[in-house]
Order: sequence, then structure tokens, then C-alpha cells
Amino acid sequence: MSPILAIIALVFLSNAISLNAQNLPEIGTLPDVYLFNGSGTSTVSLPQLSDGDGNLETVTILATSDVESMVTVGAITYSPDHNAGVMELNTAGMNGTATITVSVTDSDGTVSDDFVVSVGPYTNNGTNFEIHDIIFWQEEIPLSGVPVFDTVIQTTQAPYNEIDYESLDITVNAVKDDFFTGLYKGYLVPKVTGEYRFSILTENDGGVWVGNSIPGAVPRAVKSDNHGDYGSQDPDDIHMVVSAPVELEAGRVYGIYGVQWIVHATYGGIVWEGPGIERSYITSEYLFTDYDTEKPSAPGGLAMKITGVTDLRFDWEPAEDNKEVTGYNIYLDGVKMNSEPLENTMGYIDGLDPETAYTLAVTALDNVGNESAPSDLLTVSTYPVDNDPPQPPTEVEIVTNAGLAMEIEWSGASDAE
Repeated sequence: MSPILAIIALVFLSNAISLNAQNLPEIGTLPDVYLFNGSGTSTVSLPQLSDGDGNLETVTILATSDVESMVTVGAITYSPDHNAGVMELNTAGMNGTATITVSVTDSDGTVSDDFVVSVGPYTNNGTNFEIHDIIFWQEEIPLSGVPVFDTVIQTTQAPYNEIDYESLDITVNAVKDDFFTGLYKGYLVPKVTGEYRFSILTENDGGVWVGNSIPGAVPRAVKSDNHGDYGSQDPDDIHMVVSAPVELEAGRVYGIYGVQWIVHATYGGIVWEGPGIERSYITSEYLFTDYDTEKPSAPGGLAMKITGVTDLRFDWEPAEDNKEVTGYNIYLDGVKMNSEPLENTMGYIDGLDPETAYTLAVTALDNVGNESAPSDLLTVSTYPVDNDPPQPPTEVEIVTNAGLAMEIEWSGASDAE
């Protein structure tokens, strides 16, 4: 080949590569995500996904995790008539971070991006503390009762000194802070496997239970006339019964609750000791007010209400949850649009481009932050800009003339759209 022909061939090849690169598939920025360990399969959006040239070309999506002992990739779904895809992720039992690499390929080539997945426990640290209008000699355990006072505390030491007892509706109340039942209720996740001992620090009768669920936990340490004594009296503190050793597994979720049947002496709480832990109140890093691994159902019935030139109004049917649905997230082309969960089932998005296709999806949230799978995706196009008014009616007819009222009809109005 002559030098001139070689140069022409190289220029032609360079232009072909440049044109080919313009038609590569596209994927938006993949946001980092946090997954609750033990919460099963979670879904993440693959935003702004397309073949890059509008030809609805077949696209292949592959994703890999660099730490499969922490998180694995499940099913990936995408349809060319939508602008987003959905990928399933599964936690594998370990806490930490993993990088997910996503590759999108069509006949024009491949693009890749990655994001970080952090796997850890629920973040609603602390435990629930309640006061119930139950006299000490009844020795009830009011797990499902209605309290006269409730709050979240960051350790298992009761906040008795911070309570306004005069504002509480307590039936038998000699000196404003006596004759009631204090209840601690939450979830415990130890960090080290080993033997632990539990106590209820109280001058009067009380108890502490540790088990696999609430209610129904196994009694471990109780000082009570009606519920029996479990464990042994602490020789250094006559107000504390210490349980026999309890074997707990690191990372496992245990229900824990404690009761104090108060008679004048308002102090105390749940105390523990174990591997690397001297006898002390349990702190928030081990405690959770709730531990719910069940996600809400996906919202159904996503439908448009009003389509505009630069805005969309839509609604959906309520999702369901084993406890409570607390809000919804809206995704546009796979990008979350709301900074705080929506409390109702109606959405509005403005600032859009005219005559442009967008893909909507909605997810549901529960009290601890579990997010549902997305609703069915809905793709809708905004209207084009229209600055031309309709043509006026061409025929107007008086149907009825009753003096003070007139009925008219007209026809012939038209519009370019």
C-alpha cells in the first residue's frame, strides 16, 4: 500500500471508531448504597440506562461483586422501552464494604461503572423504655399494654430522674414517683460470641428476659414472687440477681426486655457482663429499638394523573408491611427524587424537558428503613411546547332565550394538536 493510501485508510478508521464511540450504551451515576445485614434480597436502581442511540437495541448487563462473602448480585431486569433497570443484591452475613462493577454492552461496545455497597446493622440504636399504670404487687409484664410514658433511651439505665411524674396518669401515686411498672423493650446484638450474665438492678422486684423474639423470650434473671428466681443473689449487692451464664452468638439478634415493679425507689435498669465487658448498663451500640428484616410490598397501581409540558402528576396504591409503612421514595429514570420519604400516595415532578420520555417508579419504606422492591416501571412522555392557541368556534347558536338566562351551543373550534 502506498503512503497516501495508508494515511487515508487510517483517517477512515479513526472516523469510524469516533462514530462508533458516540453510540455506546449509557448508564447514569450509580449511587453508593447501605444494606441491612440479614434483610434478604434488596433492589437498587440502574439509572439513566439506554442503548445510547435510541434504536431500542438489545443491551446486555453484567454485574460482579468483589467480596461475594459479603454481598452477591442477583437478577438484573431491563427493558429497552424504559430508561432504568433494577438489580437485586443479597447480603451474605458479613458486615463491611464491597464494590459492585456494572458493565452495559450492545453491538456498539461496552461501558462500565461501579458503586460501593456497605453492609451493616440497622441504625435505630437504643431501646424502648415505658412506664405503665400497673401496681407493683400485680407483677404484670405489659409487652402489649398502652404506656402512660414512653421514650427511647441510649443505655439500659432508666431515665427516672428526667420524668415529669405530675403529668403522668398513674392511679396509685403516694409521692408522685412510685407504684408503677417500668418496662425496657428492644433488641440486643452482641459483637463477641461467648457467655454473658444479665441482671435487673432494682430495689424492688423485677426481671430481665433474653431470647430469640419479643414476646416469648426465655427468662434469664428474675427477682420476683410471681415469676420465680432465676440465677443467684449478688453477694455485693442485695438489689441484684445475676443470671446463670447465657451463651450468645456474635451478630445474632436477640429480643431483650426487663421489668421493674416500682415501690418508691426509682433507679436501676438492665445490667450485663460478658467477653471484654465488665458489669455495666448495656450501651446503644448493642441495642436496637426494632429489628425488622421484612420489607414492605412493592406499591401497585402506579398511574399518571396529569401530564404536562415540563411536569408530571401521578399516584399509586398503598403498600403493605408486617408492621407499618412509613413513607415512599420516587425514582425518575432510576434517580431518587425526594430527600425525605413522602407520606402520601401522590407524586409531582417539575422542571422536566418538553417532549421527552421519562420512566417512573415508586418504592415503600417501613419504620426501620427497609425499602421495598420498586413498583412496575411506568414510562411517559411530556408534551411538546405549544405556543399556538386553538382556532375559535365557527358556529354559535342560541338554543334557549329565557330573558334572564340564555343557553348557547357552539362548534368548529380546533387545535393543531
